[in-house]
Amino acid sequence: MVNADEPPRIGTDEDYRRIETAAGIETPNHRFRHRLDRCIERWVYDSEPDYSNVRQATFLKAVRQLKTHAEHLLRDLTYPTYIGDDQSEQARALAYGFALDFLGASDVLVQHLHELVEQANETLDVMPPDKGGRPPDVAFEMLLRTLANFYKDETGKKPTVTWDEHNNRYSGTFLKFLQACCRAFAPKYAAKTNQALGKATQRALKKLPVSL
Repeated sequence: MVNADEPPRIGTDEDYRRIETAAGIETPNHRFRHRLDRCIERWVYDSEPDYSNVRQATFLKAVRQLKTHAEHLLRDLTYPTYIGDDQSEQARALAYGFALDFLGASDVLVQHLHELVEQANETLDVMPPDKGGRPPDVAFEMLLRTLANFYKDETGKKPTVTWDEHNNRYSGTFLKFLQACCRAFAPKYAAKTNQALGKATQRALKKLPVSL
């Protein structure tokens, strides 16, 4: 249980006041700060793997290759269905079938290969089309998801970002909150320009559940 009398472990008082102000909290709130701490700690832990070089096109290509190899092996492990007049072909087919029975390949490998092909098809069906370009910043998307949920729970407001055509910049209370959090906990994102951060935030928000 959070002890409201204990100071939070991450960030300075100035950091927290900036974040609280952006979230519409008028006075220092240790409980708010502790909950935010836990969110940031969870993000740091979850974002440790480096996904920066993982490209969707590379992943899809690998899945397609895996499916193709599995289908080829399935054909090799399936009993030959050739029934013709050539006795040598018939003998070869029978010998092949007996060999598979002896190895147990037709019972074990064939079943797993069928499952592998089915799973590859399911993966290819649910993956969105590859649009090329740079790979997504997974760490940023995870940070945004964490802070968007936190923001919604704490303020009751939907996390949104809008484009201000008149001033030619992105705006919104959630963007201010995100900027304040990045300044305290993720300085490399705080260094982004308004347009770069705003566009990245808007793009990442579109991937979140509609209910958020």
